[in-house]
Amino acid sequence: MAPLDTLRQRLGRLNRAGRTIAPYAAIVAMKEDVSPNAKDPIYGQAIRHAWARLKEAATKAGRELLVDFGLATFAVRLSEEALSPKPVAPVLMPAHVDLLSQTSPIPAADPEIACFLHGPERQPDSVAVVWRADIDPRDADEDSVERIRRLLTLVPPRAAEALEMPISMVRAWLSGSKSTALLADVPSDVSEAEPEGLPRERRRVFRWKGQDALSRWIRPEEIRPGDTIVVPASYGGVDEFGWNIRSTAGVPDVARHAALPFAGRRFFVRVAPGLIPHEMNNRLAETLANVESQPWQDVRDALLDLHLPADVHDDLLALSEATRPSRVITDMHVYGETDQGFPRGVLFLSPFGIRSGETKQEGISSSTEDDISGSLLGLPVTLAQHSEDVEHRAEQFAKAAGLSADRVHDLKLAGYLHDLGKADPRFQAWLHYGDPLGIAFDASPNVLAKSGRSLPRSARANSLLPENWRHEAFSVRLATSVPRFAEAKDPDLVLWLVGVHHGYGRPFFPHADPLDRADRQLPAVCGLPANVPAGRGPQSFGFDWRGHDWPKLFERLRARYGAWGLAHMEAILRLADHRASEDAKESRT
Repeated sequence: MAPLDTLRQRLGRLNRAGRTIAPYAAIVAMKEDVSPNAKDPIYGQAIRHAWARLKEAATKAGRELLVDFGLATFAVRLSEEALSPKPVAPVLMPAHVDLLSQTSPIPAADPEIACFLHGPERQPDSVAVVWRADIDPRDADEDSVERIRRLLTLVPPRAAEALEMPISMVRAWLSGSKSTALLADVPSDVSEAEPEGLPRERRRVFRWKGQDALSRWIRPEEIRPGDTIVVPASYGGVDEFGWNIRSTAGVPDVARHAALPFAGRRFFVRVAPGLIPHEMNNRLAETLANVESQPWQDVRDALLDLHLPADVHDDLLALSEATRPSRVITDMHVYGETDQGFPRGVLFLSPFGIRSGETKQEGISSSTEDDISGSLLGLPVTLAQHSEDVEHRAEQFAKAAGLSADRVHDLKLAGYLHDLGKADPRFQAWLHYGDPLGIAFDASPNVLAKSGRSLPRSARANSLLPENWRHEAFSVRLATSVPRFAEAKDPDLVLWLVGVHHGYGRPFFPHADPLDRADRQLPAVCGLPANVPAGRGPQSFGFDWRGHDWPKLFERLRARYGAWGLAHMEAILRLADHRASEDAKESRT
């Protein structure tokens, strides 16, 4: 039982997929919760009043009382006393909006958004906790960060394996405190204070933010609201009934189970310590060392000779049904090496799934803030084709959003220009498996937006790309040299949308590019000139667009369209990029 508004929210999740069934839910209340003097520690007296309103509106069907929660038929009187307590909402000032719209990097004086969402007197902040058995707590150091980023990029956490918990409880648990607090699905008066007394330990967790510098090992006090944290399963914290701060037993790894509904689209098999009996770890490492340079089929066959757990064995057999066997990835680096230099484990990934697998809609984005996730689709996609696809999708979404004809035109143009920076020969060298020679400058059909292969860790270093280099910043420089840019109704807006379509550049970028000081030669694709003269990109304060640097352009556009309007158009272009990538994968599966 809960207040009426909370019940409506919960029941709104019932049959969300719209299956052809008659959805049913039971509302249960204990007698003491609905008695005249009842006062719940979370909801106050709202439960008692909500129960009374439900009984007023209920119709009798046999021994049952029925209430229809359908939007058109809901007839329960929503009296104030039957609703969740509402805190006083603070006023969102223009200065707050100005700071919140600056996301790259986040300002030091960043407003606490939870205060505006839930009120100043309550603490609802939560984090999503994911347990993985193939992450070893002994790897909780800086040397393993890149490796674990790649592991989580290939096998990203899914909502089905996450438990959302109040941040204060998670911090207390990781710090060794045994304190407990009330759990509820509405904001509650939970203190953010550190646990009392000296902690016995401060176990580190891996914050997951994609292929970003924010994805790293952090201490409990570094956890922030809204974080997704991945913890070694050996930490415990969960028992068969759910969250249990006192439980020290290992937590089952459910990543495989969470991914099974999508096996027809993307299928992985992990064979690593933590997922197999401990006594098999050495045998696994020796086996992998003997087949390290072999095709994935030979690696799989060698593993089938081991006495692996039944689910791992079955999944290895299922790889025979890979939709595109030539695209199956074998990665023996994501689990590190033993003291003898042998691979500790292996990850197989079939990016197009298996033929017998389920094909539910993916819950993960196909285009993200990082170059690795956004440029590895499992199949090659040319820059020319991807540009046209995003242009089409941007026009479609902008029209559906009811934007003016000029704004639709500019979003469409930005969609075509958004990835021009990927034509940089260094980026192409990276996408072509780290080939330092890259591609021929007249080979436009080979200029890629998405790579068709898993790229080794050395590929980016071999390409000579600067650290944290962002292709969209170079896209801004190149856009003005393409003939189609003259079509822009608002050139400022088009440049801005191109530059921020991955979330960076609002208003700063994380890199510097020494080649900006030299002339460059480019491949012939998408109307690009053969030669680009030296010039500053938007990542530099020396960037000049009609007398304005990049932060000044941001200021002008916010004044012109408002923070919300600008963010709205950015979201449309990012969605178009996501969907175009999904469409490309669907059309080739």
